[in-house]
Amino acid sequence: MRTRAAISAIALASASLLARCDATCLCLDAPADVADVADTATDTSSYTSAGTDIDAQTADAPAALGWAAIPPCPVARFEAMGAVLDGAVYVMGGFITADLSVTPRVDLYDPIARTWSTAAPLLGPETHGGVATLTDGLVIVGGLSGFPSQSKPHTWRYDRPKNQWLPGPSLPQGQSALVLVLLDGILHAIGGLAPDASTDTGAHWTLPLAELMANTGSWSTAPALPNPRNHLGGAVAGGRIIILGGRHGWDEEQGHVGDAHAFDPQSGTWTALPALPVPRSEIAASVVAVPGFGVVVAGGSTFGVKPTASVALLGLSNTFSESLPPLPSPRKGTVLGLVGRTLVAVTGSPTSTDPDAAGWNLTLSE
Repeated sequence: MRTRAAISAIALASASLLARCDATCLCLDAPADVADVADTATDTSSYTSAGTDIDAQTADAPAALGWAAIPPCPVARFEAMGAVLDGAVYVMGGFITADLSVTPRVDLYDPIARTWSTAAPLLGPETHGGVATLTDGLVIVGGLSGFPSQSKPHTWRYDRPKNQWLPGPSLPQGQSALVLVLLDGILHAIGGLAPDASTDTGAHWTLPLAELMANTGSWSTAPALPNPRNHLGGAVAGGRIIILGGRHGWDEEQGHVGDAHAFDPQSGTWTALPALPVPRSEIAASVVAVPGFGVVVAGGSTFGVKPTASVALLGLSNTFSESLPPLPSPRKGTVLGLVGRTLVAVTGSPTSTDPDAAGWNLTLSE
């Protein structure tokens, strides 16, 4: 393993070849593997599409090391649900065939050991659910059990110490292709598809974490998402909920949305942000917060039913940059997680309907 001093020396040696980035972009640096930055890894179980707060202070953006292949997921899939828990990237459910068969299987990847293992399967086949990371588990809300299907209202909580999925308070209505985040002890389920799994909804529901854990209480209404849409992505940054992209209905040809919005739970208001440089959907598991730098979205489906390899960063100054290296292959419905300073992108579809098991990591320097 290279030491921190060696890593710094490599960065300094390559600095003369690179332009200095501002706080809203990421620049390229010399390659390294995950083990090289293991010493700087922190507990990032919250820094996922599930979302928790990130450092709101302005800072120089980290250098981005090139995408490198990782062992493929044991089961090829796309539009799986994803999260990071205890340093592992969880890949849950999703479509496993081009004719849209759905699995309840849960695989998890350890980027330090570069190995895959399994966890208890979901309570049923599932895709398009919203996911949040808890201290010692996960929670999935809503989703689809197949396609075509009606949106589900269920809530499933994963107890990691017991390796067991448990039911929780259901949403007041079925909802799918939505965002779920945890902020200041409150779960927020936002947007997606209504109970008919066809109509866009801006419905925004909240549930205290304590009530989830006790399996008591009920979800409450909160201010609705502007421009209701589905297949959107989200994370928490600077104490706000950030919602990116999405689409209208099932129009994968022309329905993609570049809109971005921020919700302030203190004022209870939504604010429009600059639009994504590439409108996209199918990103529910593909958005993560990078502490101190912003929110990253990888891949997605774009106009003409074309998956994209684009990786965009919404910086702390609320501007977008595409200075991160693109994925090695176009992907929609990929799972993106952050472990320490390493982004992991795995599974997804390069063609829109063919599941893929491939994955890569991208290491960010300090």
